[in-house]
Amino acid sequence: QMKVLGIYPGVRHLGYCFLETIDHNIIKFSTDSVLLDTDKTLNRVDYHKFCVQRGYRLNNIRKITINLMDEYPVDIVIIHRPVYFGSGWSPLSQTIKLMSISMCENSGVIQQSCVEMGVSFLVYNSSLMRKNLFGDLFNGRVKKEAVHKAIGRLIEDAGFKFPKCSLHPSYEATSMALGFLEEINKAEKNESTDKQID
Repeated sequence: QMKVLGIYPGVRHLGYCFLETIDHNIIKFSTDSVLLDTDKTLNRVDYHKFCVQRGYRLNNIRKITINLMDEYPVDIVIIHRPVYFGSGWSPLSQTIKLMSISMCENSGVIQQSCVEMGVSFLVYNSSLMRKNLFGDLFNGRVKKEAVHKAIGRLIEDAGFKFPKCSLHPSYEATSMALGFLEEINKAEKNESTDKQID
């Protein structure tokens, strides 16, 4: 039996997915996205506003993460590892830089919250988790909609459905949790095969 919480620290929404499994079968599934900021500050370069809102945003993420771990007692939390884009200068590159910084900070606060709660965590890139699930099919530039449909099918195969109007962070968080479980399954199969060979 294993209980896993996948978290995707987006810019405006924090996505999460809770999965509970017995003998590799999913028996509980829950996912949602929590709104972090209603202001579309990061659509333009606004360092002052970004810095002013930083404290509120990070404190809010800490509260959300701790509440999630209270609501869903888990064995491990799988956190998306953001990629930092910080080179060059242009209005677009500066906006991407702010978004990148925001996601890196969000991820760091979630990790610290896990430490506070005494819960183990791992940080993975979501593309690696998708590769665990789909091989090279979704490795690279693939439209979000295609990934969402594929993840949705995996959940439906397990007897569950995504809530209507689920957002991108929910699907990413689910891919984190599913990808980790698939990695565990593969490791156990390889261990079993090695024992048979011995």
